[in-house]
Amino acid sequence: MDTYSIISKATIYITVLLSIFMAFFLYKLTSYFIDFRKHWIFKIILILGYSIIGQMIIWLSDPVNILFTLLGYFILLIVCSKSRLIPIVSVIMILYPIIVGVNFLFINNPLYRELVSSSEYTVVLSIFKIVSAIIKVFLWFLIHFFLKNRLVNIKQYLTNRIWIFIDIVCISSFLSILIAIILPPTNLIPMGSDYNIILGNLPYGTYLIILSAIIANIGVILLLNPLIENVKMKLENQSNHIKEEYYDLLENQQVQIRKIRHDINNHFQMIESYLEVEDIDGAKDYFTQLKLSFGTLSGKQFCKNPALNSILNLRHTELEENSVDVHFNIDIDNHFGIEPMDLCTIFSNSLDNAIEASLKISDLSNRKVVLKARCENEYFSYLLTNNKVNPIIKKHGLFISDKDNSKSHGYGVENIKEIVDKYSGELNISYTDTDFSLFLYIRLC
Repeated sequence: MDTYSIISKATIYITVLLSIFMAFFLYKLTSYFIDFRKHWIFKIILILGYSIIGQMIIWLSDPVNILFTLLGYFILLIVCSKSRLIPIVSVIMILYPIIVGVNFLFINNPLYRELVSSSEYTVVLSIFKIVSAIIKVFLWFLIHFFLKNRLVNIKQYLTNRIWIFIDIVCISSFLSILIAIILPPTNLIPMGSDYNIILGNLPYGTYLIILSAIIANIGVILLLNPLIENVKMKLENQSNHIKEEYYDLLENQQVQIRKIRHDINNHFQMIESYLEVEDIDGAKDYFTQLKLSFGTLSGKQFCKNPALNSILNLRHTELEENSVDVHFNIDIDNHFGIEPMDLCTIFSNSLDNAIEASLKISDLSNRKVVLKARCENEYFSYLLTNNKVNPIIKKHGLFISDKDNSKSHGYGVENIKEIVDKYSGELNISYTDTDFSLFLYIRLC
């Protein structure tokens, strides 16, 4: 085996090894945005796929490699990810221009072209390839190192609205890098009124566009933090509202307890007076009423989570007090994978809408709300149906409240939809003139 063959094979082995390291950082970076399938075979496919994509040679004015890289990247994420299409497309919009741009800059430079075109620089070309691979590994390591703290747990706050916003911001970088490489700027020499004499490609314009696209997309990742902070603030407000309801319920229970303790002697005297005159039925009736008051005080045990249980008790009591025929059938104590606060948001928003619709029904006999929720066979299912008389108003696909200040209301269904999207679940809403139904299911993991 000659020296040339030994150097070539050694270069291939080293660059393949380095590409695997680079693929690992790309895999970790992508995992902050979308969920991958857990089986080990998908991790291997991802590492191999990123190894190929991360080292793909991108030539100027060559549409084949750049478009096939895009197609391969899309197929790779579709096969290995369990996220929805919108997040997958958004991740491609963010990372693809950076990956392609870095590959292009390392290949399309005078030094590399000179080394490739001559057979005299075999050793130098091998060193150049290895150094380039090391620099790319180090570059992706730096990107991952400096961004990981900003991206950890970020995907739970990325709603479809934020993903679409990201797509709108990244579309210019995405298209400009494709156009700049496939149809690069040219150097035209004017001849009178004729500008069709081309001296050659002017790569400097392409370099500038690609560098701008890379920097812009890294900037988009950095700007995700302020967006996520707004989402966190919104969720915090919902959490505080739920906590207020819980503490209000506790305070109300304490007031009722003090009242009962204050009147307990009177209650005993009443029962004793019934017994003295041997009015057993009267004593039983009074004792039954007293027991019901204690039962109302303690509330019903719909689930083990105290905050969610208080929400259900408050809504159930409000429905009963307004003469609504209400039925709750709930079995959700094993809600693995769903945060309790998200469950609270689903229940509180949907039940509030059902209460609002019920109160608008003047015929009390037509007021009815049925809630069924359970966790079974790795799925959380939720079905809420209620009678109604109010019309359903939709604008641009969004449900609009019919309250006087509609701009401050009507976000209940949207909040539920965002949570369902967060867990890659399904939401189905149907209605007629007389009833409304909200059904959702989420795969537990």
